[in-house]
Amino acid sequence: GYRLEEGGCEAGRPVLAVLAFDNLSGDPEMAWFSDGLSVEILQTVAQGSDVRVIGQGSSFQFRGADKAAARVAAALGATHVLDGAVRRAGAKLRVSAQLVEGASGVT
Repeated sequence: GYRLEEGGCEAGRPVLAVLAFDNLSGDPEMAWFSDGLSVEILQTVAQGSDVRVIGQGSSFQFRGADKAAARVAAALGATHVLDGAVRRAGAKLRVSAQLVEGASGVT
């Protein structure tokens, strides 16, 4: 797992933007699952930690080519960006996620 450190974060606490995960399965009906997974992560982090989390309405506006971590972090005032993708092939489901520091772009 990952842990967000407090060093250099706004007001001593990290600020996380959870983006809508991409649906890479080729199945348009999986879009609800991709968005739902992102919402679940956003709510779990917001309720279970001292990390400040940008609201879904603000962070989910960034999709496709607009999802560059530095751009999102600057636009939303986030110190970190969580992005990911969901793929389904037959009975297999693969979820990938990347936690990126906004200032440096380091994953």
